[in-house]
Amino acid sequence: MSVVKKLKSESGVAALLALILVGMLTLIGLAVMSSSDDEISITSNHLQSTQAFYAAEAGLDIAAAELETMYDSLSAPPSVLPYGTVNDINNCAISYDTQKDGTAKTEKVTTGTLAGLSAFIQE
Repeated sequence: MSVVKKLKSESGVAALLALILVGMLTLIGLAVMSSSDDEISITSNHLQSTQAFYAAEAGLDIAAAELETMYDSLSAPPSVLPYGTVNDINNCAISYDTQKDGTAKTEKVTTGTLAGLSAFIQE
């Protein structure tokens, strides 16, 4: 009879273990969901940063191309530097403005691999 009493006193242990296991699995699930939310936020920030970088680089390319076109048409450095706004590059609006800070003069490069080219020198 002592064996039967022992078995009766252990009734409900399986239910308690199942309840503890369900609780642990719930906590693991919540931790995974929180981690995935953090990863989504990090990925979104990285995407926005990358888009802004390439939009800025595109703006520099546009300004450089416009400066080159002006130089080619004048065969000398332009007296008015390019400026403008371009919309919808990587869903960004790009505004560029090149400014002269101080006096500038045109000189011809006389030595080195760039000899013969004109240079716009700003002091």
